[in-house]
Amino acid sequence: MEQLADDIDRYLRDWPIRARPESSGYRLAKFVRRHRAAVAVAAALVTVLSAATVITARQAHIARQQREHAEAQSARAEKVSEWMVDIFEVSDHTQPQPLFSP
Repeated sequence: MEQLADDIDRYLRDWPIRARPESSGYRLAKFVRRHRAAVAVAAALVTVLSAATVITARQAHIARQQREHAEAQSARAEKVSEWMVDIFEVSDHTQPQPLFSP
């Protein structure tokens, strides 16, 4: 009778009862029922941290792509700049130009 009363008390407090075989799933379910708020907060925290990690990784990937694009554009602009300088050097009227090039 004492064990039955103990199991009824444990059931009412959402603790695992002793008359049932123990299993991890059963004990976990009882734990979650006893600590609903804490489990909900922990689950929300894990979700937020996971989302923040994914967003940060995505933003880092985008930043790398933009850096590579900017570097490529910078190299292209440098080549165009060198080409323009070469054109102006060839057409510089202050320097005497030979009549015939060898």
